[in-house]
Amino acid sequence: MPHKRVAVTGANGHIGVQLIETLLLRDGVEPVAIVRSDRAALALHQRFGERLRVSVVDYGNADALRTAFDDATVCVHLVGIIRQTAHSTYEDAHELPCQAIVKAGQPLQHIVYLSILGVKRVAKAMGRGPGIMIGLPMWLGYSIAKVLAFLPSPPVTRDMLEILNHDDAIDASSGAETIGISLTPLDETLKRVLRR
Repeated sequence: MPHKRVAVTGANGHIGVQLIETLLLRDGVEPVAIVRSDRAALALHQRFGERLRVSVVDYGNADALRTAFDDATVCVHLVGIIRQTAHSTYEDAHELPCQAIVKAGQPLQHIVYLSILGVKRVAKAMGRGPGIMIGLPMWLGYSIAKVLAFLPSPPVTRDMLEILNHDDAIDASSGAETIGISLTPLDETLKRVLRR
């Protein structure tokens, strides 16, 4: 019987599939895939077969998540969008699932939430250069997004550019102090995670 169960939300995405493949190779660890559609569940069943338990859940439903966690001690949350649509808002994709996980996760010991790390910073942590990158002025990006907005499913929107250009630097020290934890700097975390 595995001694550690790891719930992975957004398990059908590229990062989720890679994580599940890694977890399945570890003794004493049982990944539990949590997805939001039958199509995603079928794709995971076809790839992993009976080795992987998959639950189809509404990420905003705390009770359904609690059932899907099924004694998991860790939740790796890989759900999010970079492009908002009429059917999927940032609030629905980011805020509500996080609130539901916290509400549902009474037995969870750890919640891992992956956010945008930045290609330049990750490359540095891996001892590599980020490759060739060309910066564009924001006015040009906004102009391109305005033209592309006429497409049925534009590849770039003004909202996407604003997210990518937004400075998310926050001081989390007061929150960490309140709950009695010490924070590991991002560069050190990346070195540990990316080290092979």
